[in-house]
Amino acid sequence: MCKERIKDQLTETRGEDNCSSSRSWLRFPLGIGSRNEATLSLVHSVRILEPGGRCRRVVAAEILEHIPDDTRAMAELVRVLRPGGTLAVSVPRWLPEVINWRLSDDYHNTPGGHIRIYTDHELRWKVVNAGMEYAGKSYAHGLHSPYWWLKCVVGVDNADHPLVKAYHQVLVWDIMKRPHYSAATRLAEKALNPLIGKSMVLYFRKPE
Repeated sequence: MCKERIKDQLTETRGEDNCSSSRSWLRFPLGIGSRNEATLSLVHSVRILEPGGRCRRVVAAEILEHIPDDTRAMAELVRVLRPGGTLAVSVPRWLPEVINWRLSDDYHNTPGGHIRIYTDHELRWKVVNAGMEYAGKSYAHGLHSPYWWLKCVVGVDNADHPLVKAYHQVLVWDIMKRPHYSAATRLAEKALNPLIGKSMVLYFRKPE
């Protein structure tokens, strides 16, 4: 089955998949702004050992900014898609990311860290050049941009700073959908996403 084959080939990279013969979609869900083992490993592997044209949907979340040969990685994402399949690619948005880089060298100068900042035009051009048709764009995680700016100011590894801990609790309320809190955070994020959403998501379709 598609799921087992992809799991086998991703053992080294510690990536996760959600591709099955029934749903036929592949996902690499890495945390926004995280520097976990999956990210550190995926920068060394841009080969998906899955036969071409098998998946209906592929989601590449916060991966390409870590991979030196992003052109080859994009080609692999396109290759495993079947004709008519859809691809969603999320990367850190240009403006919030530029601010992070300028506030702290530690934010990106780390093994497996971010090695590039995409503009929407650059990412769109690269994926279209890999054989996809552009289908749209959205922004997400508007509440996360100020959080990371704060971490860059006080130290990206300073998780015990009172302001960082307080802001992190707000994000937890939002993620866990806590009553009385999540409604406010969702409204705030909806308002902030078009302005300072930390993630940019581009959508593509593979021609029939």
